[in-house]
Amino acid sequence: MKSRTLLLWPGPIADFTSSDSYYQVPRIVAARSETVLVRGGGAALPPEFEGLFAGIISVPANPVGYGREAYRAARAAHAAVRFDRIVSAFDARAIPTASRLQGPLQVPWYAVCEDHPFGERYRGAERDWG
Repeated sequence: MKSRTLLLWPGPIADFTSSDSYYQVPRIVAARSETVLVRGGGAALPPEFEGLFAGIISVPANPVGYGREAYRAARAAHAAVRFDRIVSAFDARAIPTASRLQGPLQVPWYAVCEDHPFGERYRGAERDWG
């Protein structure tokens, strides 16, 4: 049985749209895990991402709305299906959201960026991509 991952994606950022990790990270996570994407609603996902995720939850793309709604949606999703990890991608807005989720949900979390496309550990999270 695949592990379950919650991927926080506040929305594409211009600097990352041409980078390898912009495309690689979601594919790597989804290939190794049953992944639910919590995304900022302000921009469309690339067509290559269609069918990649077990589920997609859209929340407001503005920083305040994203943090509040992503937190609420993620807790509701976790209550229905327990996640093994949270991956927070590319945007400072996703970092505090992941940090807030990690405590109440007791799920290890990672931040990913251009320099650490496979996940940089935060707050003692297990580095387990199995």
